[in-house]
Amino acid sequence: MKPSLRCYQSLAQRSKTTSFIGLGRMGYEMATNLFSKQYAASQDAHFVVCDVVPEASQSFRDAFAQKYPGANITIAETPQEAAINAGTIITMLPSSPQVKDVYYNRIIPALAGLPREAAEETLCIDSTTLDVDVARAVANDVTSKGSKMVDAPVSGGVTGAKAGTLSFLVGGPEASFHIARPILALMGQRIIHCGESGAGLGAKICNNLVLGVQQIVVGEAMLLGQKLGLEPAVLASVINSSTGGCWSSSVNNPVPSALPDKAPPCERNYEGGFATALMLKDMGLATDIAAKQRSSLPLGRAARDIYELVAEEKTGLGRKDFSSVALAALLVPLDGEPLASYVRIVDKYSVHPATTYLGSEFPKILEKPQVEYKQANLTVEAAITSVFEPPEGHAAFDYVYDFTGEIRADRTEVIQYTTTYGVARMLGLEAAKRKVKAYVRIQQPFYETSSKGSVETDDPKPAGTLGIWWHETLRGLAAIEDLNLVILRVGLVYGPYTPYGIIATGINVASVYGYLKRPMKSMWSPGKNPNNTIHVDDVSGAAWAASLWIDKTGRKAANNAAGVPIQFHNDKSFVKEHPDIPAPTETPIAPLFNLTDDSNNTLLSVGEVVTSFFGTNFEFFSMLESTVLRIMDDIEEINEQHVSGWTEMLQSSTPPITSTPLTAYMDKYALGKHVVAFPNAKFKEVIAYQLKYPNFSHEAIKEIVDKWKAEGSWPIVG
Repeated sequence: MKPSLRCYQSLAQRSKTTSFIGLGRMGYEMATNLFSKQYAASQDAHFVVCDVVPEASQSFRDAFAQKYPGANITIAETPQEAAINAGTIITMLPSSPQVKDVYYNRIIPALAGLPREAAEETLCIDSTTLDVDVARAVANDVTSKGSKMVDAPVSGGVTGAKAGTLSFLVGGPEASFHIARPILALMGQRIIHCGESGAGLGAKICNNLVLGVQQIVVGEAMLLGQKLGLEPAVLASVINSSTGGCWSSSVNNPVPSALPDKAPPCERNYEGGFATALMLKDMGLATDIAAKQRSSLPLGRAARDIYELVAEEKTGLGRKDFSSVALAALLVPLDGEPLASYVRIVDKYSVHPATTYLGSEFPKILEKPQVEYKQANLTVEAAITSVFEPPEGHAAFDYVYDFTGEIRADRTEVIQYTTTYGVARMLGLEAAKRKVKAYVRIQQPFYETSSKGSVETDDPKPAGTLGIWWHETLRGLAAIEDLNLVILRVGLVYGPYTPYGIIATGINVASVYGYLKRPMKSMWSPGKNPNNTIHVDDVSGAAWAASLWIDKTGRKAANNAAGVPIQFHNDKSFVKEHPDIPAPTETPIAPLFNLTDDSNNTLLSVGEVVTSFFGTNFEFFSMLESTVLRIMDDIEEINEQHVSGWTEMLQSSTPPITSTPLTAYMDKYALGKHVVAFPNAKFKEVIAYQLKYPNFSHEAIKEIVDKWKAEGSWPIVG
């Protein structure tokens, strides 16, 4: 049985105890240095560790106890326990949402419940890199309980954390800094007081802004040098002994063999260093705070865009469209005769090993002899060409199903243009060149439709930058005259093994409120607000039916039967600079069908179905409450309750859930008002497809939840 604790035994013992919350790559190394040096100085010191993944705490405790058999180290099951039992609390968490959850829901309530003397002797040190405003608010609330707090983000990376050579950039009152300094000195070499609360983070964000830009230009210079015939080690030596010398070149050089006497991440297949996703987060913090301060960051924004592109290209940093998985299961079922003789699935992820969520059934499909999985970066034209090449002994591919496109609304126009329009356009051109018999494009519902319904011949307005580029993609494909194209404009997709989207998140959030025995509320009024839905299995079934139809009919006849003019909705100046986009005056025509079920769902009906399934109610905030929430525009504040509730469900599950693709977090797009009304009469009439799931129902939700439970992704709670 693992050691754990519930409440402290004495104030004297508590003052000798240090809690470390957050044992990721940085936190693990920092805690190891801190605890080992504290133990060497005083063997009656006590240590507490806590992590959202219990195995991480257990692993740390076991390793430390093995190295220091006499050490008094215990595991706190929750941050509350860690806070109650320690006079010094150190947190190293991913970002702002986790800091708000841990402090507001765990640590601050724990401090409030302590005797005043114990609270006043407590020091909180947060080394997370997060939003400055969040850090200041948290510090203010901690100090209101009588405790002391500093923000102390670090510089030096995992290497510095392991070596104990970190730099701590500290923000907080002078008195609190002097108390924290000797503790931080056990984990780092440079301890710099930058000013009041939030100042340390401001300094860290500025430093990482420089680092982010530097790392890119070092990579560019090293690549250019290689093309000029320079050996990496020679060029790195020149740079590092000249005015171009910097940490990105002398320590973190991205080219193998450039630093023969060191071991940067490039020598380990780029493992173990500062993750691209974290660099992207820091660049986002910099650009966000610069916007608030009205400070221009032309290079910073350009660098952020590049990191976004890299994140899209790297495996495991995005999201798979699970409609494609359902289609593979239809074409080559686990049981029964396959509909296709050979299926090639192309995506940016690795499946061996898996670097994205696959579900429990998809790996079995991949084992079928008729199925091939090919990992490729489809933003590269050469990769597009290669994926169309049939394997030896097989005929050319007849049907292409295009599920590509960026689905995150917070991505920049450059990302949307490159990964949505650019990829689909290149796929369409290659498919036309190879005379494929059917090219089916799945169009996500990123539109602001009429509440009365937008039939195919209507021209709904694309929703934001995301919608504009998804719509522009239709223009780009429709303009390829020799492409046997058919477009399926889907409703809000849901179904088994589909962890993304408004409906999937809504199901997760409804389960939280059912667990909390509280009503789930919406900011938007109970007006019509259509939210038409479609089951993932019907997306795949309709895609197959549409491919058979366009194969038989041909593009010209299909245009006559179901053609729709694809109107222009983009920025004329941007289009003028990109000749691969049809001119604003062009209005290409393509067969287009709405694909939704027969539920005619609205926000209200979807809310009532999901909440009643979990034994609670769906309600609406009052007009005043809704107005306040919209004015606040604080996504983290709105998410706080159901995210913390979801976390509690995962931890309370039997057994506990330590890893799941599901989330109760709702981003700005999910929280927004959406009107998705796409009547489906035309598709049912022309294609004669019969829906497998005509209604959004309790039975459909039960199937989803049961499959999540069976694979261990859904919490089993009382």
